[in-house]
Amino acid sequence: MIDTDLLGYWSDDGRRSGAAEANDMAFRDDGSGFTYWARIVGGTFTVERFTWLVDAGGRLQIRFNELLYGNWVVENGQIVHRVENTSPATDIPREFQITTYSVTSGTSMFGKRITSLKLDVLIHLGAQVYYYKHNDVDTTYGVFDPRRDIR
Repeated sequence: MIDTDLLGYWSDDGRRSGAAEANDMAFRDDGSGFTYWARIVGGTFTVERFTWLVDAGGRLQIRFNELLYGNWVVENGQIVHRVENTSPATDIPREFQITTYSVTSGTSMFGKRITSLKLDVLIHLGAQVYYYKHNDVDTTYGVFDPRRDIR
């Protein structure tokens, strides 16, 4: 089952102002998604592509199917990702993850409305809480999408 509350692009950037890393996660309505981690200084990144569903018990099940990593650079004002290596899911130590989760709405300390996603198990490097960014996962300018941005 697809939980529409999860659909969209999520980021932990609301938690750590001035952080040296980007840590994002996206869920698409076709049951696919990806994680994205990048170091701001040094220009390295990783992407883990996955399929997902919510089981009858309300738990999020994620099955990783590909790992990509490489470097990113700015060319002509655009961020370009260059993949140095790809690996199948069998090379990912945690090929399959199950976690409970919650999606809640609230207000940030700056008075802005926010929606947060809290995972009870660490799925991606360093984050268990993400903030909703937008639902246009594929085409929003400046947002990483591995189907579009990997060269």
